[in-house]
Amino acid sequence: MGVKSMTGMPERVLEWVYEQAQGRPSVPVGCAAFASASGVTEDTIRDILKRLERQGHIDDWSDFDESCAVLTVTGIELVEESKAKRSNPRLRSAAARNGLILWLYEQTHSGIHYPETDLFLESTYSFFENDHLTRDEVYAAMTHLKSRELVTTVDSAEFVGIGAELTADGIDCAEQYDGNVARFLSSRSVQHTSIGTIQNNGAMVVSGSNFVQGAPGGAQLDSVARLAQVLIAELPSLGISQSHTPAAKRILREITSELAKPTGDPNMIEQRVSELAEIIANGGPSAITALLFATSRHIRPM
Repeated sequence: MGVKSMTGMPERVLEWVYEQAQGRPSVPVGCAAFASASGVTEDTIRDILKRLERQGHIDDWSDFDESCAVLTVTGIELVEESKAKRSNPRLRSAAARNGLILWLYEQTHSGIHYPETDLFLESTYSFFENDHLTRDEVYAAMTHLKSRELVTTVDSAEFVGIGAELTADGIDCAEQYDGNVARFLSSRSVQHTSIGTIQNNGAMVVSGSNFVQGAPGGAQLDSVARLAQVLIAELPSLGISQSHTPAAKRILREITSELAKPTGDPNMIEQRVSELAEIIANGGPSAITALLFATSRHIRPM
């Protein structure tokens, strides 16, 4: 089997069932054809169907003669969510950058210096939502990493980074931020810029995992919620470029939506906050000054 082998196999089976059922629930789909085309055994498919059933994504209708699955509403929603992510250029770019950092880190620790970037495409890191990143996406990501001084590269006339190695910052990104480039860059920008306080308990507006410093327990997310409301009201006055404004609005909507959930995902909120902090930092001192002025108008001592 190729590079993909068993990577993401349950998701591949689920999406294949989705395609065969044309996205409809309660349509029995035989899975022998998938097993044959993918080079996996019937027993493997049956094991996967049992797993998907336990997760609530299908009903396993297999019998002695044939493996068979029926989509549930939950399974349909999962596939459609994955398809939406797969078609999002921003998420694909982030996946390529993060994957390259982790892959290069592994190469360094294997004693391989300046590995050929094309070999990345043969690794599991080159898949996003079970879809193979393209060569152009990978080299665009490499160009970005070089511009942010996370890698040093060997270049050709056609591509930046036909070979690459992590810099000290790139290693820090892999080790301290699990390869999350947006979070690392946001944290690095904060080392040069302190955005200020938003309430009198010492909570500091910064980025990434230190977005709210000194706030006790659940007050951290309360502070994020209050700041998000300020930014929604004051976004037009921050001087963020028109090209970045739609992304900032979308991120704010995602943050407030996640905060409103009883079981909101702190990791998702943290990632969105990091992305937002990077947009504001890219606006330069004027955007940061405008943010300070905006918070002073909205946030009052408690």
